[in-house]
Amino acid sequence: MGSHAAPELLGPIVAAKQVCDLHTTTFTQAVVAGVLADESFLTAHIAGLRALYESRATALHEALADSFGDRVEVARPLGGFFAWARLAGVDTSALLARALEAGVAYVPGREFDPTGGHGEYLCCSFATLPPDRLHEAVARLATAVGPG
Repeated sequence: MGSHAAPELLGPIVAAKQVCDLHTTTFTQAVVAGVLADESFLTAHIAGLRALYESRATALHEALADSFGDRVEVARPLGGFFAWARLAGVDTSALLARALEAGVAYVPGREFDPTGGHGEYLCCSFATLPPDRLHEAVARLATAVGPG
């Protein structure tokens, strides 16, 4: 595997990493190797994770559509743990403070655009919450946005 650091930085970077993370224990490595070698377990586990995250992605997508109707454009995630949405006419950077007061967080689209664009977009994670909590989070977001 190749290096992605300048040769003069590689030594100090490796040393810093070693200070932070001296070594994964041999026992832990053996456990992980055993899990990865068990194809039937791993296949079933991955299928279960895909179903879990698909249900969460679907819940977020549905909650956004239900709460905002035609005021939102949301891309159905094809993978990963995030969904992108556009709230037309809403500055999502300015909205963030009200959203946090309402108990919901997201990342404004401007944070992903070095030119400062995508101000109406927000990036929402569905990774850690079950569907009912995702619906609750979107309801809190709708409260922060207000009537449209």
